[in-house]
Amino acid sequence: VTGDNILTAKHIARQCKILTDDGIALEGPQFANMPDEEVLKILPKIQVLARSAPSDKTRLVKLLRHMHELVAVTGDGTNDGPALKDVSIYHTYLHHLLNSPFSLSLSLSLLFAIKAAHIGCAMGSGTQVAIEASDIVILDDNLFSIVRAIMWGRSIFDNIRKFLQFQLTVNVVRTSLSLSLSLSLSLSLARSRTCS
Repeated sequence: VTGDNILTAKHIARQCKILTDDGIALEGPQFANMPDEEVLKILPKIQVLARSAPSDKTRLVKLLRHMHELVAVTGDGTNDGPALKDVSIYHTYLHHLLNSPFSLSLSLSLLFAIKAAHIGCAMGSGTQVAIEASDIVILDDNLFSIVRAIMWGRSIFDNIRKFLQFQLTVNVVRTSLSLSLSLSLSLSLARSRTCS
């Protein structure tokens, strides 16, 4: 989703292997004039949305969430605010914010956008408002850090799951042995008392 013209967007998308032969590239005005039902039919094949307005981004995010998709939006915050409010994972570059004549109102809209997301991610070079509002701060300003963090998180989650499975298995066996030993001792004590 970009504000660039369709030819530039398609070229870059092909270079990044985003746009495939069977993928669809649309322009914002064409997308805006389509009814939701028609967009939902082709949404899985839409790979490029060029010359898009902030309202197009917001509509796209809402339609994807309607389809129960996990949506991530990356933006510089200038015109991505409305779409960023509706995302599941929020990440933004905020270094342009300081040079903006609208920095106060933009800071407030970004604050609300970060707070509205399930997980707010800001770059370390971002404004103090964004950093304080976010859940995660990417200190090295590298998007690959998000990928590494997810890999580490999955690894840690797997290890915790294995540990809990081991502990539950050991504790269930130990409890079962303790109960069976207690019952057998109780029965043998009861038999010894009845015999004497």
